[in-house]
Amino acid sequence: MQFRFLRPTMTLCILLGGICQPALALELRWLQYSPVRYFTDTDWDMMKKTARELLNSGKDGDSATWKNPESGNQGSLEALSTIEKGGTTCREAEITNQAGKRSGTSRFTFCRQDDGTWKISR
Repeated sequence: MQFRFLRPTMTLCILLGGICQPALALELRWLQYSPVRYFTDTDWDMMKKTARELLNSGKDGDSATWKNPESGNQGSLEALSTIEKGGTTCREAEITNQAGKRSGTSRFTFCRQDDGTWKISR
């Protein structure tokens, strides 16, 4: 893995549930084709803030967008469903990001932790 991929990989892992150790053990070649590879620090901050706001207060079916005018990168998130899983509130969300001519969409189920953060459900 090249060093330039390490920071985006770590940030993505933190945002998407603290699964860094297993994720870094995998071959993450897909990141070289992912729009997140081209994100600036501001892009990451904007995406994370938008995700937290949507997961915390959005209703199922709500969506939110972010766009960084400096980099031209952007994304959207949609809250798909909310369920209770083992006494914990979980939300399925679809995340679409675009950087330059690259775009990608993924779905994740996030569960709210006792400290209020959201982590990917396994």
